Amino acid sequence: MDGRQKRYNTFALFLKYIIFFQYAMKNFTQRIRLIFGFMFFFFPVVLQAQSTKYKTFSKKSNFSKHLKITGLFYLAGQYKNQNKTADFAFLVRRAYLSVNAQISKNLSARYTQDITIDNQGNDAGNIELRVKYLYLQYKIPDFLFFTNTRLKFGIVQRPWLDFEEHINAYRVQGTMFMERSFLFNSAGFGISCQGLLGGRMSGEYVTRVHPYSPGKYGSFAFGIYNGGGYHQFERNMNKNFEARITIRPFPSAVPGLQFSYLGIFGKGNIPEKPDFVLNAGFVSYESRYVTVTAQYESGRGNSYGTFVDSTFSALPQHGFSFYSELKIPKTAFAVYARYDYFSLMKYGAIEINKRRIYGVSWRFLKQNKLVFSYQDSSLFNMPKSNIYDLALDISF
Repeated sequence: MDGRQKRYNTFALFLKYIIFFQYAMKNFTQRIRLIFGFMFFFFPVVLQAQSTKYKTFSKKSNFSKHLKITGLFYLAGQYKNQNKTADFAFLVRRAYLSVNAQISKNLSARYTQDITIDNQGNDAGNIELRVKYLYLQYKIPDFLFFTNTRLKFGIVQRPWLDFEEHINAYRVQGTMFMERSFLFNSAGFGISCQGLLGGRMSGEYVTRVHPYSPGKYGSFAFGIYNGGGYHQFERNMNKNFEARITIRPFPSAVPGLQFSYLGIFGKGNIPEKPDFVLNAGFVSYESRYVTVTAQYESGRGNSYGTFVDSTFSALPQHGFSFYSELKIPKTAFAVYARYDYFSLMKYGAIEINKRRIYGVSWRFLKQNKLVFSYQDSSLFNMPKSNIYDLALDISF
């Protein structure tokens, strides 16, 4: 079998898995779909494995070499007390299933389903299935200072949240500061480019501290995207340009110290096209046992076009957030804390939102964890709320 045929078979199998996930997950009550789905997709693979002399499903097989299935589940039980009204519920915050295909040496594809709960309309309370990522990725050869550069097209990661969520390890508790302030979300339709600066860090830092984005002198990401993110229609002709640059100034002396900048320039996603401009600075320090971050953002409007006045002019806003985590040595436990402050100038008044989060986590099976957290929120025009949360972060 020549290389072209192998690439075709890998891509065909990748498309089969996309169809399978869409079909099997659309209605969980119809379990029989899973049975027929597995029969349909695994039977030809088994036949192919049997036809290959002495080969089964192992690391040497084409299946495991070119295709990879991963999952990430956020499951929680939450007690909420707001305005003397209590509520307790079990939640599926997110459930991601991904199929990754290595089509050729430099070309790959990814498909990720996002399973969540519908909170709006007549279908509120139902399990909702949508696409989080669906893109082709081409790895660009290293050039001068730029290494591990990847070009992506489709429904792709936007530059910021994928980066921050690998530093703040508690996405299971809730979204990051700027997303929770309704400025933008994590993915969108568009084209992006990301890579490392100056090659990779040493193996010890990558292994013990932070394996994600291990550029020796930093990393970068930029792209052009539809304004509405990955779960809204595009409502005007304008596109948002977003860019992140991260600098690691002392890779040998202080490898965990990084300085990051995020810039977004575009329009809010409504027909009236209000401005959306955002500038943010971010300082982070990571070591084996301690992680600390501080960020500040300022701008006008937001990605959704909702931060506007009666004339659809973008409203000024700013905010800041602090986060820290301490891993307790020689144990699987860690404690963390976070503080958010967000201010929006609206109709001559200042709307201020504050949030405090405290938590403790227990890691098991390397990358999984159980998290208990307490959240104290004071949001504008809303009663103060207290939330107790027990959540599972499961990845495989």
